[in-house]
Amino acid sequence: MNGGSFSTIAEFLSLFDSHHRGTFIGESGGGYTGIPLGARLESSFPTLEWCSIFRHDGYLAVSGNHDAARGVIPDFLVKHTIEDLIAGLDKDFEQALELAQKRR
Repeated sequence: MNGGSFSTIAEFLSLFDSHHRGTFIGESGGGYTGIPLGARLESSFPTLEWCSIFRHDGYLAVSGNHDAARGVIPDFLVKHTIEDLIAGLDKDFEQALELAQKRR
C-alpha cells in the first residue's frame, strides 16, 4: 500500500486490517472508517470564495481503536525517496520478499 491509497482501496485495506487478514507494507493513505459519498454541493458564500459540502457520509463496519482520519497503519513502514522512484526501485516488494524469506 502507499500514501496514494484512497477511496475504494482504502476501504478494502481497512476491512482487511479489521479482520486481521494480512501484513501491511508501505505507507498509510485514505481514511480508516469511511469516506464522504454522494453528490457534492458547491456554493459561494460572502466570507468564502467557494465551499464544497458532501450530502452524506459512508462508514465501514470495522472494529478496533483506530484514528478514523488515517488509513491502515502499516506493520512495516517503507518510505520512498524521489531517487528510489526515478531508479524504479520497488522497496515495498523488496520488503515483502525479505519477510517471506525470514518465514521459511
